[in-house]
Amino acid sequence: MDETDYANDAVVVFGFLPVPADSDPTPDGPKLRRCLVIRVDEEMYTSRPFLFVNLYWYEGFSSIPLGKAKLILRPKDSKDLINLNDRRVRSFTELRKNVDIAALFIGNRRVYRELLKAAGNELAKRVLLRASELAALHAFHSSSRALKQIRSSGFLEGVISSDEEQFSFLSLRKLMEEDQRRFPPDIERIHAVVEISPRKLLTVNLQFYEALRTVQPLTVVIGANGVGKTRLLIALARAIMGKGGNGATVFERDGTPASLKGFSPISFTYEKTLWGSLARAGARVIALGVASGNWRSLGRLLQSLALADKDDFSIKAFCRVVSDVVAINDMHIPTVGRTSLDAGGAQPSIRLIDLSNGPSNEILAAVDAARDVYFESEDKGRYHPSSGQRSVLLFTAHLYAEASNGALILIDEPENHLHPQFVSIMMQTLRRTLVATESRAVVVTHSPFVVREVDNSAVLILGKDENAQPALYRTTLQTLGADVSAISDHIFRDSEVKKAYERRIDEILSEATSDLERSQLIEEVEAEVGRDAEIYVRLRAAESSQ
Repeated sequence: MDETDYANDAVVVFGFLPVPADSDPTPDGPKLRRCLVIRVDEEMYTSRPFLFVNLYWYEGFSSIPLGKAKLILRPKDSKDLINLNDRRVRSFTELRKNVDIAALFIGNRRVYRELLKAAGNELAKRVLLRASELAALHAFHSSSRALKQIRSSGFLEGVISSDEEQFSFLSLRKLMEEDQRRFPPDIERIHAVVEISPRKLLTVNLQFYEALRTVQPLTVVIGANGVGKTRLLIALARAIMGKGGNGATVFERDGTPASLKGFSPISFTYEKTLWGSLARAGARVIALGVASGNWRSLGRLLQSLALADKDDFSIKAFCRVVSDVVAINDMHIPTVGRTSLDAGGAQPSIRLIDLSNGPSNEILAAVDAARDVYFESEDKGRYHPSSGQRSVLLFTAHLYAEASNGALILIDEPENHLHPQFVSIMMQTLRRTLVATESRAVVVTHSPFVVREVDNSAVLILGKDENAQPALYRTTLQTLGADVSAISDHIFRDSEVKKAYERRIDEILSEATSDLERSQLIEEVEAEVGRDAEIYVRLRAAESSQ
């Protein structure tokens, strides 16, 4: 290897680390001083548009492992392979001379933070741009030839796939400017001893472990009506704020305690009056639902999201999340008078999609928060979204407005007044918003549709112990993606409750005066009922044959 000085640079190596940590380099080896090393451990010829690589920050003769990233490489000749035995160090500048496309994408905010911590903001920015890192190009050089080439090649969509990668791509500048007192982004557990009723302390262990290869940012407490779910949520808020119980301890992913000092929880509830004392103590309490007054606040919320930060992260992330709920191209925010971004309808307005593309403060100031957001398209004309869609939109806008820098969010029975389909949609938008804002949430519910969205490590059952006192239990059932009937049976002992359809089946079968007539009745009933009732009919048939 030629002796080359790679100080303050980004380099690529294949299959080896040229300078082991804490050892002197060989006399003729490369000098890696304050340098981002991208190590490739697989051959270039793959069906993907990228390679998985490992990142290291070299400081003197020591290396700091940062984590994984994606390296986009397209050889000039499609038959070419990268030789993993070629033990050379290449600067990214040299690499770009020998391939059609070369770029890096980290796509993980924890890794960006580790690099910023190790290198400092200015040097980290420099080496990321030298490596044509996609988030850095988007944040600091959006008109660059490299980024345009990646977009036109179609590689961008193939590389940015997960929610974390999407939101990381949007937020690098925000990461570099964030307040050091922001909400801890890597919370894994919360341990609290709460006072759920006078002189009754309850130990609560909330877990935010990984599921399906990503952090699960919410935990769910499920229980029947009347067991004290709302009281538990309020008691948890009091403990976190130091107002009751024995307080709360928060742990990050590496097991170290984290501080929530200065961060009050944000509560979403249909019963704001129950939270009055905590609201007066500093907790933010927001009403769920889409009463006319609440819906009217959507325009103001969207205006505040667009004004929140100069990178427009919040409004862009909001658009990404709700695009699965409504047609965002049809969503219009009324304005006072015509603007340069006017949507061109009978009423002055700006489309949500245009609001997310960084309009001027003058246009943002023209938003008319006194009038309702509306939906209009060429083929449908003016139309109204469903109450479920409006509820999810308003809920998500509040989440972004309140949790733009991270938050602990407490949600009391979000499924109330929602169709089961929109319960699932709300849970999906909640999860994606939590990922976007690096927040955590605790949801109390009696809906198996809510529980179906999380791994059982994040599920607690609130019930009663042998003394009829509130108690928390873990579930052995794998709830993630489980059948809602199985969840209901397991948690609520639903199978022990006689259903109306079961009573009616019993009545019909009791009319049989012979085995033949009974068989005919069973066939008739099976043809009319659903799966659960059909299973019950077969059970009764088996009983009668014994």
